[in-house]
Amino acid sequence: MALLDIRFKSLELGRNVSITVILPVDNLDYVNKINISIKPPYKTLYLLNGIYGDSFEWISHTNIKKLAEIYNLCVIMPSGENSFYRNHGEGRNYSNFIGQELLTITRNMFNLSKKRADTFIGGYSMGGFGALYNGLKYNHNFSKIVGLSPALILDYVFNKSNISSYEYKPSFIENCFGSLENIDINEYNPSYIIKNLIENDKKIPDIYLSCAEDDVNLINPTRRFKEFLEQNKNFVNYYYREGKGGHNWKYWDMQLEEVINWLLC
Repeated sequence: MALLDIRFKSLELGRNVSITVILPVDNLDYVNKINISIKPPYKTLYLLNGIYGDSFEWISHTNIKKLAEIYNLCVIMPSGENSFYRNHGEGRNYSNFIGQELLTITRNMFNLSKKRADTFIGGYSMGGFGALYNGLKYNHNFSKIVGLSPALILDYVFNKSNISSYEYKPSFIENCFGSLENIDINEYNPSYIIKNLIENDKKIPDIYLSCAEDDVNLINPTRRFKEFLEQNKNFVNYYYREGKGGHNWKYWDMQLEEVINWLLC
């Protein structure tokens, strides 16, 4: 398994950026002296980090490298930089970068499948939100979305009173998402995006949704989103998982093999 740290120029972000890549090219059988890696083009998971994180934290905290090797999956990990993976104006167009530019550049760099069926997006916390938002926004590019403890804070933080027990202040969220008015029909709200996709008869990626029952800040909005998916199950295929573990790497890491099996099935 090749582990690559890559830097390149991004038009959407207006600067050099770095990504971490797991490429399944060197799964060697030393006894028989052969490379047992599958031949490309590779199925690909674009895997997003959470708040305060970077492109390398999945490598630091989980078994993703070994699992990618076992299942012959390419994994591309960019850095979200506390952006919630949405556009913030010229030079900070994270959504355009994640949903379009990154796919084009990595497909040009490596022999990756260009098929929608072979292209996935996932993440945890802020990255879980980013995966849902961009996976739905760029539904023509991604066939499956993984949201682990997704930070569905549009639903949670500003419900009714607009006063939050979440660690982020309203000013931070306004900076990420704009006005807090009419948040239920905000263009960044995954439920709103899905409603529009249904109304316009567009393809909706399959969704893997998971949150720990003791994740006190995010379990309720995750359950509400699950209820929304259930109400629209004739249009959206989804899998929901809930367990113990809190908002931490132990909870996310223990699901990775199940996630990869779900992606590849």
